[in-house]
Amino acid sequence: EKTLKLTKGKDCKATALALINIGNNHIHKGNYQDAIASYEKSLKVHEKIDDKGGTGQSYNMLGMVYHKMGKYNEALTYL
Repeated sequence: EKTLKLTKGKDCKATALALINIGNNHIHKGNYQDAIASYEKSLKVHEKIDDKGGTGQSYNMLGMVYHKMGKYNEALTYL
């Protein structure tokens, strides 16, 4: 969250990566809905800055969290 403060909400790669890391922490805590919210925000930033690799990473993380939740059909839409 310190990175988000440093980037001051700018749409940049550092912001998107920070959001992915926050989502990862939520997964480890079992907070799947919060993880989804972080990954969706990251996806929007990656798309806005046209970062194809980051966009793919965000989709992958969304698919993974839905898989962990047992929502396999939902997971497939992201993978």
